Amino acid sequence: MYTAFLSATIFTPNIKTENQEAILVKDSSIVAVGSNQEIEALCPVDTEKIHLPGCFISPGFVDAHTHVWSLGYTLSMVDLRGLTSLKACQEAIAKAAEKTEPGQWIVGRNWNQNIWKEQREPTRHDLDEVTPDNPTVMIRICGHANWCNTKAFELAGVTATTPEPFGGKIEREPDTNNPAGLIREKRELVEYAIPLPDTKMRKEAFLKCQEIFFSHGITAVHSFETLAEYKILHELEQEGKLKLRIYHTVHEDEQDDFDTWNRTHHSKSDMLWHGHIKMFADGSLGAKSAYLHEPYEGSVNNYGISCMTPEEMVTNVERAYATGRGVIIHAIGDRALTQCLDAIEAARKKYPGSHNDRIEHLQLTRTEDLERMKKMDIGAGIQPVAILTDWEVAEKSWGQQRCKYAYAWKTMADIGLRFLFSSDAPIEPINPMLAIQTAVIRRGTGCSPTTAWYPEQCIDLETALKGYFEHSGWANGKPELFGAITPGKKADLTILGKNPFSMAQDKIGSIQIKMTVVNGKIVYKK
Repeated sequence: MYTAFLSATIFTPNIKTENQEAILVKDSSIVAVGSNQEIEALCPVDTEKIHLPGCFISPGFVDAHTHVWSLGYTLSMVDLRGLTSLKACQEAIAKAAEKTEPGQWIVGRNWNQNIWKEQREPTRHDLDEVTPDNPTVMIRICGHANWCNTKAFELAGVTATTPEPFGGKIEREPDTNNPAGLIREKRELVEYAIPLPDTKMRKEAFLKCQEIFFSHGITAVHSFETLAEYKILHELEQEGKLKLRIYHTVHEDEQDDFDTWNRTHHSKSDMLWHGHIKMFADGSLGAKSAYLHEPYEGSVNNYGISCMTPEEMVTNVERAYATGRGVIIHAIGDRALTQCLDAIEAARKKYPGSHNDRIEHLQLTRTEDLERMKKMDIGAGIQPVAILTDWEVAEKSWGQQRCKYAYAWKTMADIGLRFLFSSDAPIEPINPMLAIQTAVIRRGTGCSPTTAWYPEQCIDLETALKGYFEHSGWANGKPELFGAITPGKKADLTILGKNPFSMAQDKIGSIQIKMTVVNGKIVYKK
């Protein structure tokens, strides 16, 4: 089957010098790119011709860091995003409690005490007031802390005598040592007790998420999930329902279990495949658990939380390399990044070669470490929209001097790092056009910051667009198939209703998705 997309602006590798306007697709692959006249001359008689005047066609957008199941799960959660007071959060949770039978769990997420009028962190008693009869857990917007009520702690067995978890922290009441309400990093101390939805519900949640991604022009995601979720995705693929490409990363704690299962379920699919081992070097900015070289502002001894000792990290990187995989390491603080690079450098001495390693988030960095990343060819996982909610917290937690080196995208671009843009959904909104706009202007439209936050770190539009596709093939181990609109690549296309290069920079985020194409098939059309 042939399809021709005509009369558009095509993002080709040499977009500044080329004037390409049409693409010919056969089945799932790109056959040719050129002018309308050139492409129409190549079209067989039965070619479907789709004219797209005024539209802009990009290689398929890839959200390089998502939690697909978590996003699906949040569709049924209490959503506290954007609520500007503890009282408002309590009211939202109380409404959910009215619809919930006593004894059933209430789960929510996206609270952010940094924007609350009360300017304090919540306690278990704040939840007890509104959910006295239901075990309740509210996950912080960053995903690195949860807020629990007394019943949740009781059912999970977290008490005054529960040992402090390595790489995490149980906030305690000073007089009794009882849990105060917050657990940082090691959320599973309580969340293991929450009954999980069954397979049918998980499949339904994923299929809803698949449509959401398509509506944002996303043709593929890199998903950071568990083996249980990967098995469900595998079933959906076998059922012919998987239309979104999924590149799965394996959590270090599940490496052995995953490899055992995969021996009897291995496939060479380009719809669902896996690689890379995911690790955590530290926590988050909002939870003050990102690991820093210097203490947080106003503190003399809070450097954040290191999730692994340097020796453990080297061992875990070597273990990943021994299976032929690279690593993707979560590092938000500057000291966490340094530790990651030290570990990777040490492990590569034992396992030399290219591993396509990545560091995720890179919120506070040192220029010398970014230069090390370039020398070591380590990819940079970036979530541009994060600064819209993080900038004030960053200034309070790290100070203005350090913030000159926070979210340092222009520095990274000038050094030549491989950008891999993403949403970290459900942490941030999925919308790639909003992320691209934010990377270009570093300010909000209709929200703070109203002026560019450290404008010297703005990047140009072409670099920002490429963040969603240029290095996707390098990152997922299939560079011959993805990342550009050239003959032989997969026909994964994101079609925008307008050309972003002809828009005011602060209007880029409003560009609508006209079509999303995966494997040459239109999976979304507005």
